[in-house]
Amino acid sequence: MDDLTTFLFKLVAFNNNTAFLVNSPIICTKSKILMKCKVVLDPHPTSLHFHHSRLMDEVYTQVAKSIHGLSFAQGGKRFLVAIAGIPGSGKTTLAKAVVERLNEMNGSVCHHAMCIPMDGFHLPRAALDQFSNREQAYARRGAPWTFDVAGFTEYVQNLRIWADGNSAKILYAPSFDHKQKDPVSNSIVLAPETSIVIVEGNYLLFDEPSWRDVAPLFDYRLFVDADLEVARERVAKRHVKAGIEPNIESGIRRVDKNDYLNAQAIYEKRLKADLVICSIDETKICG
Repeated sequence: MDDLTTFLFKLVAFNNNTAFLVNSPIICTKSKILMKCKVVLDPHPTSLHFHHSRLMDEVYTQVAKSIHGLSFAQGGKRFLVAIAGIPGSGKTTLAKAVVERLNEMNGSVCHHAMCIPMDGFHLPRAALDQFSNREQAYARRGAPWTFDVAGFTEYVQNLRIWADGNSAKILYAPSFDHKQKDPVSNSIVLAPETSIVIVEGNYLLFDEPSWRDVAPLFDYRLFVDADLEVARERVAKRHVKAGIEPNIESGIRRVDKNDYLNAQAIYEKRLKADLVICSIDETKICG
């Protein structure tokens, strides 16, 4: 769980684009980061509320409880969730934490909640090698056109059929091997006991041809909002930590040539979400 403590989140529940979380000051203690939230009561039952003195972990728990409740209300049908956000927003952190809590709620040795990263649908390097603009394809890897959008859309369509039919068959999904820098086919297993599937990725709520066909296939759509500059710095630090860049300055330059451009496009062409979650950089807030 160490990697899950680097982000703070506050939740902003939306109904027809109206925010119900109106104030969320952050305070720090020596070892804990506390989140205090003042809310306006929302008459709609699917909105999330925060009350006073919530620890960060409880944000994940509250999201998990909301998803669990919505899933239960469907009467046993499998529940599909999309978590979208810009690079560095913390969407992967949130997705993993929520899945972990959903499985803890279930109290079973079987994982009834699973997470599928959209990264498994990156075009492999062998496909990028065939591009006429090969160098640009590698430099912009992660841009919408460097994904197998047709394959991804088809996969989510099949996932929807599997969910609606309560099929007893095992379903598989690809993952992404960062060491090999390529997708790995059939490396994620969705057992028949799986009742909640969370798919996370940059372009799940992306309003462009082909991509926009994906969002309606999900039962519940979340968007992790983040300040562009905060996310930019997070991704740059990630590049340094991974050994891709030697220092933060070169990391920033790398981000500006790719991830930052992708983030801008995501914000410019974002479809509506059922819930927006604001990711906060606690180091900037707490000094």
